[in-house]
Amino acid sequence: MLATRSSFFLGRYEPEQTALFQQHVRPGDVVYDIGAHFGYYTLLASRQVGSRGSVICFEPSPSNLHKLRRHIEANTLTNVRIVELAVSDREGTAHFETRTGSGVGHLSETGPLEVRTTRLDSLAAELPAPNVMKIDVEGAEVAVLHGAADTLRRSRPKLFLSVHSEELKRTCKEILANLNYEIREILDMELLALPR
Repeated sequence: MLATRSSFFLGRYEPEQTALFQQHVRPGDVVYDIGAHFGYYTLLASRQVGSRGSVICFEPSPSNLHKLRRHIEANTLTNVRIVELAVSDREGTAHFETRTGSGVGHLSETGPLEVRTTRLDSLAAELPAPNVMKIDVEGAEVAVLHGAADTLRRSRPKLFLSVHSEELKRTCKEILANLNYEIREILDMELLALPR
């Protein structure tokens, strides 16, 4: 597995989340990695789902996409598909902030980069239904959930969700509770949502 941080190599990157993610991703699953960054969870999911499963990773940042592709190629992953879009609650374009660092790029009113956006519900006819979704979108969590409401009702995937403020955490919990999900806090800003 290629990576740019030693914690990736040494198995110290997000150990609690990694262990729980590996427990919940099964052979044959379809995993959506929303905010794939360099592909840490994409690579984990690819190994977990095996040849019968697939991983669909969403990433809008060109520099992250370059590294993501390198990691996928270096690991000869054949069950991964990249979607070059930011997941949100609308179709169109948005500004994306890249000056804050590769791992914390985010949709922003003043970002220097323009990216295309999509709703997961708009892609339902083109993509296999997810069993598991990992969402780490640096503040756009609510928009992702709103844009995926039909997918969540229909497919009932397990969700691993990073939230980026207490207010966003409360709002995400409310949305997921209304969609009949049971929410567990993994860490202070990390949620696991399981369909009831």
